[in-house]
Amino acid sequence: RPSVAQRRSSVVGRISDELAPPSWGRWIVPVVAALGVVGIAAGAWAVFGGGGGRVLGARLDPQRIAVLYFDDLSSDGSLSGIADGLTGELIDELQRANLNVTSSNGVRPYRGSNVARDSIARALSVGTLIVGTLERRPGDSVLITTRIVDGGTLENVSDPDRSTISADQITLARDSVIADVSLSLRARIGRDISVRASRGGTDNAEAYAAYRRAERNRQEAEALMATGADGIEPLLLVADSLLALAEAGDDQWIDPIVARGWVALDRSQLARGRAAGEVVRSGVGHAERALALDRRAAVALQLRGSLRWRLYELQAVETEEEWNQLLLSARQDLDSAIAMDPLLAEAYATLSYVLYEPQIDDVNGALGAAETGYQRDQFVANADVLIIRSFWGNLDLGYFDQADRWCTRGSQRYPGRATFQLCQLWLIVTPREDADTVRALRLVAAVDSAVPDSPAGTYMSTEAHIVMGGILGKAGDAVAARVTLEEMDQRASVDIDPDRELGGRIAYMYTLFDLDRAVDYVKAYVVANPHHHFVEAAGTVWWWRELRNHPRWPEITALGGGGG
Repeated sequence: RPSVAQRRSSVVGRISDELAPPSWGRWIVPVVAALGVVGIAAGAWAVFGGGGGRVLGARLDPQRIAVLYFDDLSSDGSLSGIADGLTGELIDELQRANLNVTSSNGVRPYRGSNVARDSIARALSVGTLIVGTLERRPGDSVLITTRIVDGGTLENVSDPDRSTISADQITLARDSVIADVSLSLRARIGRDISVRASRGGTDNAEAYAAYRRAERNRQEAEALMATGADGIEPLLLVADSLLALAEAGDDQWIDPIVARGWVALDRSQLARGRAAGEVVRSGVGHAERALALDRRAAVALQLRGSLRWRLYELQAVETEEEWNQLLLSARQDLDSAIAMDPLLAEAYATLSYVLYEPQIDDVNGALGAAETGYQRDQFVANADVLIIRSFWGNLDLGYFDQADRWCTRGSQRYPGRATFQLCQLWLIVTPREDADTVRALRLVAAVDSAVPDSPAGTYMSTEAHIVMGGILGKAGDAVAARVTLEEMDQRASVDIDPDRELGGRIAYMYTLFDLDRAVDYVKAYVVANPHHHFVEAAGTVWWWRELRNHPRWPEITALGGGGG
């Protein structure tokens, strides 16, 4: 497969995995959040594919549940952090009770919106809605009201549950709300629901309030990351300061410690060089402190694995042995986290990257991780990454129909996203499709118009034109193909492609019409990337079969490339 099929290079990986606008792994909010409530009301979630798309006219399944963000009815908005916290924790606990509950990312686009609840229920394909409010009461107390609502009729399924708690005991409300909702749901869906007390929580109201304010800041920063706007770093610094206060208020509570690690990971995306590595290492320190409190904290293991992967991406080590060890350690952490908590859908995307690296080269495992992550939660923040990883895994293995389905799913869910224009181009240069040059030219133009003005955008645009060159060669226009590929070879400077990844793409395109030229490019690629074990992989994947039978193949094996 060309360049181990979409491996992140050291430049492009800082920003995105050939995604435009950038994808920030587990720390990005869904791009649909930027669509606005009008797009949501029009049914933006209805075309996701899989089990989540709505079916018009079908009865909504009461076993499918969504917890809408609790409304803060206070005059000054001072309860918004508590409202968000109650929502997220209720979702987590109901998911852990093996209920079919939409994740926080799925309902977040509707927070504070005026979209009708029945429209939300149809968009999310849920038959049961849980809604709640918080409001101030005399004597510095808070009234919490929860209701179970039929998603189709909006009728109350049960009487509202109400509880009044003093402000200094607001953290105790979580277990009460979870217990009340569980009883009402049991009557609604006819199942015994086993939930447990809030995990690893705190009784310190000030620490909890600081933590929730920090989480709101972090969400705002992630929303800005999705659009490339300014003002991200100040939000993250304030979030870290608030989390430090929360930790000081309760040094046995791991949630703010873990959150500081995720903030460090976010901040590393804004830094460069040595500074980025230092920020990531501070995050590793937070993960280690959380694990010192609870060695079996799956979220802390996920965090440490993600940070180790980030250090691997940055190549922030002195020796190749340390670099390889980072990869193996990241895999171990992520495997352990998922084994402890299979609901950590975001961890699967990072694991997919880890397994794809040439030192491991487990394409089947990478594909399985991506597909499983999407099945666990199609609303996960990095769903775009899970979709494109599933596409590439299937394409690498020669499962062209499945690859097409994942590419189509991405195109439907993220219309206009350059990533999913590019995957359509790649399908045209497989044995599955004819060389439709007219359609290909439209796709290349769509990529060029969608990519950002950045090294990542230039990389992706160049890749699209390289694939276009292959399509021209496949169509029989060898002259135009060579001109295109030679121009792109000049465009693929070290600034955007230091590892000659695009040279691997060009090599494959030449296999479609000029095997001698393909050999020349593969030789250059093997020299630039000896750790990719190219020769060992070439005999096992469909990309290079024709080349392996070429008389000049020994010239490649003589260079090494991991085998011979």
